[in-house]
Amino acid sequence: MGIVVAGYFVSQPGKGTAEWHKRGYLQSYQRMMQNTLKQKLQRLYRWATRRPPASAHSSAWVNDARAFEHHLTSLIQLGYVHKARISLTNETAENVMKTFYRGRNPDDTVLRFINISPDGAHNVQIIGPPSALPTIAAAIRQADRAETPPLDLLMIETAIRQANMPEAK
Repeated sequence: MGIVVAGYFVSQPGKGTAEWHKRGYLQSYQRMMQNTLKQKLQRLYRWATRRPPASAHSSAWVNDARAFEHHLTSLIQLGYVHKARISLTNETAENVMKTFYRGRNPDDTVLRFINISPDGAHNVQIIGPPSALPTIAAAIRQADRAETPPLDLLMIETAIRQANMPEAK
């Protein structure tokens, strides 16, 4: 039994490594989205007892948001993901984001270490694996065109999957 316990602790990623920050990034994101088993059970209990839902922006949520940003910044510094900024010429960042995420669950991209967010009214910030950035940037630029044809969602999904990032569970 002691060997199993020791093996478990030895196999855990060391603090400050990319693997450690990846795990922290995913765990803090799941907590922010109220998607852990504990939070689901709490929601079920509140629903069953007819109690009002807990506040979404509690101090715990703020702490999780800080942890998420910390781990994301660390992954950038470690070179696991890269950051790019795209200036838009025809559309606002909000409209481009809506076009990009149309028909897609935003959680899927976050779980693959891809983060796309507005950076001002006419800029979009992309954070993701280096292999996926060119395709995602091309999709963002396509969404910025004055008369936007439908985005090639298969091309984007293929780039996201080829980012050599297994989807987190």
